[in-house]
Amino acid sequence: MYEDSSLQIYRFTCVADLTMNSIDSTKSLKQTVLSISLLYILELKFLLSALVVCINVSYSQLAHLQLVR
Repeated sequence: MYEDSSLQIYRFTCVADLTMNSIDSTKSLKQTVLSISLLYILELKFLLSALVVCINVSYSQLAHLQLVR
């Protein structure tokens, strides 16, 4: 699966930020859990968007093949 390098950099940056924030003793556990949850929600949204694009491409190719027949 193709993945944009800017997305990978963003993901690594978020993980690094979350790691540094969780090490900080003034950061509460609740805030850390919410930050990690938000990161996973964003990841899930990206994966669902990619799935929708793949389905749309598949349907358009199928429709094109049926028109060619």
